[in-house]
Amino acid sequence: HVRSRRQRQMCIRDRYRTRVMVLKPKVCYSIHSDPVKRIHIPVITNENCWLIVNKEIIHLPADGRHYEIDTTQKHTALNGSWEDRIHIVGCIR
Repeated sequence: HVRSRRQRQMCIRDRYRTRVMVLKPKVCYSIHSDPVKRIHIPVITNENCWLIVNKEIIHLPADGRHYEIDTTQKHTALNGSWEDRIHIVGCIR
């Protein structure tokens, strides 16, 4: 069985509680912090979707890569577009 590069990378991390998260159009989460860091794999996104972590605006493109985000810091997610934003998100230790 041959695994893709992304599957190999995700297996390396000590990951748990992986889920698909959909952020509807014109929605912003409240500012919060999580108990652990998270890996994001953007599936569907556009230039009007951002994460804001410690007042830094970050755009994660849906380019096949994963991004480790320090969600133990204060953060939020914003979808300023008219389309759903979809990420696969996994908690990591």
